[in-house]
Amino acid sequence: ECLIPDRLSSLFRTFAAENSIHRRISHRNVCKFLGMTTLREVPLYRIKYELCDATTAMDHRGTPPVPGIVRGVCAALGHLHDRGIAHRDVKPRNILMKDGVAKLSDFGLATDSLPSTTLAGTPNYIAPEIVTRHQQYTHVVDLWSLGVTIQVLRGGEPPFKTGSIVETYDKIRALEAVHPPP
Repeated sequence: ECLIPDRLSSLFRTFAAENSIHRRISHRNVCKFLGMTTLREVPLYRIKYELCDATTAMDHRGTPPVPGIVRGVCAALGHLHDRGIAHRDVKPRNILMKDGVAKLSDFGLATDSLPSTTLAGTPNYIAPEIVTRHQQYTHVVDLWSLGVTIQVLRGGEPPFKTGSIVETYDKIRALEAVHPPP
């Protein structure tokens, strides 16, 4: 038996959780999961997806395909949310394209353990309730990230454009000082 250091054991649990979620979803607008390879001797964990074009939604920023991209992501999120799954990392770079069809990918932060208070997401796209942990959250946090994604794809900037989660937290706290949460 191979002893895996704590960090690698945590990484394995993350891949196993992603694998479990992928096995429960199948949708035209979700990047097709082909399997997971685990080599404990190295250790190496690899997730295999369908081959998509060499573009992401970010490559189509400000162009006419944006409404179709958004409709596809909405359909994918509806499919996930109907199954009690939150993606928690919706952003343009996690939307791959295949023959003009938007496909949501990268389920490394996805969870079906809802409600949650776990800090997870990309700082510029993360919902304020995740950052401040004022309350438990559900899959609804994906709607914030989708809104930010739409704003960015339309040529705008994220509302809390920062380089780190700490900076995002500081901006949200400053805003809350002026407008306290309900």
